[in-house]
Amino acid sequence: MDRDVPPYTIAQGNDTLRIRGINLMGLRRRGFPPNTLRHLTAAVRTWTTRTDLSRQQRLEQMTHDHGHIPEAKTLITFLAARSTPAPRSHKPPQDTPAPMP
Repeated sequence: MDRDVPPYTIAQGNDTLRIRGINLMGLRRRGFPPNTLRHLTAAVRTWTTRTDLSRQQRLEQMTHDHGHIPEAKTLITFLAARSTPAPRSHKPPQDTPAPMP
């Protein structure tokens, strides 16, 4: 993985990081209130499933719907700070031989 996982979430992937949802079990263990968990879940769902919206529109929607929850605001701020996607691995393609020295 070549970039940070957003706060309160779980993710998977080697070359491409995909957010899978919130770390529900860990957050429950830490005593997060159910209302906070609902807002975090909904915010992540907006981020990951609203492909009809631009990145900026998703951030605005999340802020409008969940920005009053401090933990959701932390998540939104983190996502907004990622101005560009992380670069992919610089490995040469499998069928291309490595350059000779």
